[in-house]
Amino acid sequence: MEKLLSDFDLTKIYMYKGFLEDEGIETCILNEYGVLPMSQAWPELWVLHNEDFEKAVKIIEELNKKG
Repeated sequence: MEKLLSDFDLTKIYMYKGFLEDEGIETCILNEYGVLPMSQAWPELWVLHNEDFEKAVKIIEELNKKG
């Protein structure tokens, strides 16, 4: 399991999760309902299978280019 990204915007995390899972990449979100303030523990999107990590990075990069 590898951390892909962290962002204060939980909506963005869920959007990325949906795109990745549409491509068959299993993910999970950590710190979604954390006990720490958001400024100390932003939600994190993790790729469950290490072999999918590079593909996930490329998908996120392409999504960010499209803006």
